[in-house]
Amino acid sequence: MDMETLRSQDVDLRFGKHMQLVADLSTLVPKRIATVGADWKRLQPSCQLYQELIGDITQSQVQAELSVWAAMWKDREDAPVTAIAALNACPASVFPGLHTLLRVLAVLPVSTAEAECMFSKVARTLTALRATMTEDRLESLVLIQAHRDQLPDIAEIVDRFASEGARRLNFKIH
Repeated sequence: MDMETLRSQDVDLRFGKHMQLVADLSTLVPKRIATVGADWKRLQPSCQLYQELIGDITQSQVQAELSVWAAMWKDREDAPVTAIAALNACPASVFPGLHTLLRVLAVLPVSTAEAECMFSKVARTLTALRATMTEDRLESLVLIQAHRDQLPDIAEIVDRFASEGARRLNFKIH
């Protein structure tokens, strides 16, 4: 096998058919519609894949929704750039098929890095000394590690604890 064939196979393995479908779903984001265009041929395989989620809406209805959606964002400066922003701008009552496809796009992971990072945090947290802790405590410790930026100020916690009044501490002295 030559190097070009190996490279092609590697790309196919990393970015297979499912990844192509996800990439095609990203054309629903209005900023992408402005650059790539609203191409039904690219979106149709994704629409077929997620037909069960779309429900009773036919593909021709989704195609019509796509045409209106693209016309709605044509030449607008305030077009959403992300899948979440596009989902928020897409009313389910007007575009039920596109709304469902945008929901799928919004929840698909871009990479596995976040999941791998969480597993790494669990491995660091669950040491031999902590092997007897409950699942709730382990989950809480991992969430604290993952979302340190959302933790309240320590001084605020201490002040709140102190303002609660005297507490009786039960110490066992042996």
